[in-house]
Amino acid sequence: MQNNKKLKPWVRNVISVILLCIIVYSGYNIYKIKTDEKETIEIQNEYRLPIKNEILNVDTYSDKYNDLKNINEDFLGWVSFESGLIDLPFFQTTDNTFYLNKNINKEYSSHGSVFLDYLQNLDGNNITLYGHYVYNNSEIMFTPLVELKNKEVYEDNKFFSLYLENTERKYELVGILKYSVTDEPLYQVGVLDEAKFNEYREYIYKNRLYDTGVEINDDDKLLSLQTCVRNEDNSRWLIVGKLIEEKGIQ
Repeated sequence: MQNNKKLKPWVRNVISVILLCIIVYSGYNIYKIKTDEKETIEIQNEYRLPIKNEILNVDTYSDKYNDLKNINEDFLGWVSFESGLIDLPFFQTTDNTFYLNKNINKEYSSHGSVFLDYLQNLDGNNITLYGHYVYNNSEIMFTPLVELKNKEVYEDNKFFSLYLENTERKYELVGILKYSVTDEPLYQVGVLDEAKFNEYREYIYKNRLYDTGVEINDDDKLLSLQTCVRNEDNSRWLIVGKLIEEKGIQ
């Protein structure tokens, strides 16, 4: 005699409800990801560096800077590659967690904003800007920087700048390296003494993925752009540039 075991109706109903909840939850997460992505793209397009025919539009720069400062008092300026690889406003507040998930309007965003380490200031000889790596979109936030691990990409993206209230600081790319979070003290200190600076310089030379031919002098000022490494929670990409020119924006 065959024993046909059938699920009781109430068990089938419970399973159906669970499956429905999973579908609804998954659908909501997909919707939220796409919504965040759309909002981030809109913000990047709206608040990008004012340019005209690929040249900084000085006639509108002050107005644009003041507009963003009025929107968010934490706004400091833009970080922008000559090639257009990235072009993003950056901020600074009293900790390194706020802008991990806040946009320029201080509203929630899983992509956050680019920000300067709260322990540093723009006068330090070693400053760090943080930005998210976005898994599902290679064109937003700091995600495009990862392409610099290929030397061929570096050749077209050697120079980037910080555009501040009245000043442009131009940097030349020294190298890109992948480091462990245990190495954080090497880059997080905003002002390095001679010994620490030398230690950091040797660390860069030893660990950069390829030799750019760019040397770091004793009196150089360094800027590091930091983002995550895909699927490696304890690693970060560090893109290091040195200041080569500073001029007024008028």
